[in-house]
Amino acid sequence: IGTGGDTMGSPSYSPSPERKGDKGLAWGDKPPGKPPLGSSLKLAFTFLTVLPMPASVSLGERQWRRAVVLFPVVGAFMGGVLALVDFIARLPGEEWRSASAALVLVAYFLLTGGLHHDGLADVADAFLGARGREERLRIMKDSSVGAMGAASLSLYLLLAWCLLALLPLGPGWGGYRAASLVCVPSGGRAVMAWLCCRCRYAREEGTAGEVVSYAGPWELAQVVLVFSVISISSVGLVGSSFTAGLALPLVAFALAEAIVFYLERSMGGVTGDLLGASGLLTEALLLLALASWPVGRLP
Repeated sequence: IGTGGDTMGSPSYSPSPERKGDKGLAWGDKPPGKPPLGSSLKLAFTFLTVLPMPASVSLGERQWRRAVVLFPVVGAFMGGVLALVDFIARLPGEEWRSASAALVLVAYFLLTGGLHHDGLADVADAFLGARGREERLRIMKDSSVGAMGAASLSLYLLLAWCLLALLPLGPGWGGYRAASLVCVPSGGRAVMAWLCCRCRYAREEGTAGEVVSYAGPWELAQVVLVFSVISISSVGLVGSSFTAGLALPLVAFALAEAIVFYLERSMGGVTGDLLGASGLLTEALLLLALASWPVGRLP
């Protein structure tokens, strides 16, 4: 996900003929031995953020499989940083909530290096400005941003700013707002992981092709479990809203499957730009749900 298509922090990938269409482990297959958790976590951070990681990150199949499962964990870490930024920005008083929302968006942009935002702009240019599959892939590969992409990204940022400003504190010390900021980026990356597990790679080569090619049903089940635990423990326990904590995974994965249905039929798979755009759209939907949730009136 990045300028000019699927550029990321790891080497490009050209799937061999025998790997095309291979979607990881099938149900009932014995998973390969687990790699060290640290190496997979470093790989997930390298793929999703611009945070500096040690150079000794393995790119083996087992590392990629487990890295996908850890996508929601990386999102939760990013959300923790955003919650801290929000807390500090609101120290002068709640009248600073709008400014805090803007600072949260800036911090989010810096954490990702704008990779996902660039993906959203490229996808908007491709899908709003072209109809054929090959033409869309060509536009997403182009490093320039057109009018549709710039307008769509601006509207997205405006919507996100409004929803962040409206996000309630919740009962007590305001843990609902902090928990929501932790959960939203985690949900966006859980949906990105869902697409990696459910879709094929739409290009002949690209950085995102490796993670998409390796991830399968076994990793998908773990992603669902990881994000559900994060959602219930953060929004449910810390945010004192178990109903919201239970509802968020349902909303996120329902949207993810709808995206899979559309992309498999219109594009034949997913690209890095589509992963990034899907993550941002998911986060906007989760923010909308959390901002409008009747917190305090439902358990």
